[in-house]
Amino acid sequence: MSNFLTMKELAAQLKVTKATLFSLMKRGQFPAGIRIGRCRRWNIDEIDRWAEAQQEA
Repeated sequence: MSNFLTMKELAAQLKVTKATLFSLMKRGQFPAGIRIGRCRRWNIDEIDRWAEAQQEA
């Protein structure tokens, strides 16, 4: 599962708070990730594509 990030890892990588990520997800402006049990994880490749799209916008 090394190609998936937790919320904490994702926030650190993007240099934003977890609250910012929750806000973006709520507005549909960020990938929702996948649920594994009670936890949510994000695919690194999907996040990289999202970040590239944000830079182009």
